[in-house]
Amino acid sequence: MTQNLLCSVCAEADCDIVQIAALYGSTGFSRYVWPSKPINPKASAVNKITLDRKHNAMYADGQRVDCVDQRRAMTEFAQFVQQVKGPVVLVAHTGRRFDFPRSVIASSSLSLSSWNRLT
Repeated sequence: MTQNLLCSVCAEADCDIVQIAALYGSTGFSRYVWPSKPINPKASAVNKITLDRKHNAMYADGQRVDCVDQRRAMTEFAQFVQQVKGPVVLVAHTGRRFDFPRSVIASSSLSLSSWNRLT
């Protein structure tokens, strides 16, 4: 039986991942990710995530949120997915155009072998 994992990885084609979120049944996963470059203002208008680089702070919908580096976020997400029994299907609103290509690039650049299950 295939398990559906609803997934959202906020990213633009020319931007870093800024959030990874998923839901499996009633179990959720969410990590905000500190990007290496500024967030495009158009992306911030949609995802409501902003940065204050002067104070090393990230905000989601105006509220300060804890964030981690990309390696930690991707590793923790892979560990979350490994808890799912059976095959995994990732679903995202803009997965084909934005989310999945950015996720593959990030996992490849970080050499995360635990992502092999998702490909």
